[in-house]
Amino acid sequence: MTEIIGSEEILSRSLTPAASEDEEGFWIDLAIRADAPAGVFRRSLLVTITGPPVPPKLELTVQGTILSYFAVGMEARIMLPPTNKGSRGEGSLPITCDGSKPYKLLDVTSSVPYLSGEIVPNGENAFTMKIIVKEDAPPGRFQEVLTIKTTDPQQPTIEIRVRGSVRE
Repeated sequence: MTEIIGSEEILSRSLTPAASEDEEGFWIDLAIRADAPAGVFRRSLLVTITGPPVPPKLELTVQGTILSYFAVGMEARIMLPPTNKGSRGEGSLPITCDGSKPYKLLDVTSSVPYLSGEIVPNGENAFTMKIIVKEDAPPGRFQEVLTIKTTDPQQPTIEIRVRGSVRE
């Protein structure tokens, strides 16, 4: 028996034997499901094939970004430059949209009190999210999340992973 296991919520998939006599093996066809949620994904698939010529089990990792109206880079993350303790630090991340619908970016919330974000319009279909490390940030490395609220029903929130450090 030949089968593919995993990631049914994101990917539809099929395994087809090679089409001609001079080809050995299988074609693996993957397609993103129409009802897949927007955002970054990384999934593993386990392919089991009985019979030669390939190894009986193969694990594949598939990753990508499913875009809705708003697009925030491939990884939806940013690494901020180091900030000195007691100083304010800043970074920015571009956000684009296709302009086909009147959705809006509403608000930015933070997982910690010393990190904040602000949405700045940057043309008709583009924005910049300013990321601010406040003066009271504790020293050391951090990895936190900023969440943008939107009016897009397919993408009500966008999570941005923020990494950085505060020097003593």
